[in-house]
Amino acid sequence: MMPDAEYKLTTWDEQDVNYIVLSAIEFQGIQVAKRNLLEALFIEEKMDTVVENYLELENEILNSSARHMVQRDFSYLSAQAQRNLLSRRIINLLSSCRGYLDQACHHINNIYGENFDVRAKFEQSIHEQYESRLGYRVMEALRNYVQHRGSPLYAVSRGSRWTDSNPKKLRFYTKVIMRVRDLAEDSKFKPSVLEELTRLGNELALQPFIREYIAGLSISHETLRTSLDSDLTNWANVIVGAIERFRKAFPEQAATGGNVFAMGAGEEVWLSADFIDVRRRLREKNQSLSNLPLRFVTNENDIN
Repeated sequence: MMPDAEYKLTTWDEQDVNYIVLSAIEFQGIQVAKRNLLEALFIEEKMDTVVENYLELENEILNSSARHMVQRDFSYLSAQAQRNLLSRRIINLLSSCRGYLDQACHHINNIYGENFDVRAKFEQSIHEQYESRLGYRVMEALRNYVQHRGSPLYAVSRGSRWTDSNPKKLRFYTKVIMRVRDLAEDSKFKPSVLEELTRLGNELALQPFIREYIAGLSISHETLRTSLDSDLTNWANVIVGAIERFRKAFPEQAATGGNVFAMGAGEEVWLSADFIDVRRRLREKNQSLSNLPLRFVTNENDIN
């Protein structure tokens, strides 16, 4: 039978009478810590979706160049299929970026409330990145265009060029191109961004803008991580401390690896360090991409 204590640390086994009595404040502290750690995990998962969608786009562009190098398929059908595929990749990326921005603010509100300093710092960082990066402004405007008007791509350009190396080599490349004239036909496209693009030309490669956008998002995400760090440590200590407290009191159960729950007032909170570790691993996986515009990938094998 379940013990009679109103709040307790225990296991889910109804025949197990081992438990530690908790105060109402301790139980509520565990509830808050678990909830907020999950909210922080959800934020990292949203950023992971952004990064994975970006990687899928970059990989598809590289794959297009490799196929062009090997198969040299210039047919209209092949070109359209490649355009449609890369268009989908860009749309997925733009959607995940918007989802990250909207939902990160939602998760911050769930943790701190709407008028807390953490959200203000995050939104200020987003504003700074928008103002300082043309790529950020372009991709935000392009997302609105895609949502209400048309495809983000005018064309996919695949070609080759001889290098200046000795011996010379034929380098194959793929560019995803937007056409400014198409964007100008949309009366809702942001005029200030359109003016900036017009000064650069009519047919523009999208990759540089995309990389600058992802770099800006990454910087804002790092700002949010820094704001959360101290509280995340405290909340993790609450959960891990409760687990260790129970297992030290009942080492025989610790040896069997049984689950630990905080229970009371008709509620139960499953205690585990697993979701804490998942968030940390996502953070390690998706480190800062602030200098992404300065990077590129090549498959040349004789780089000095």
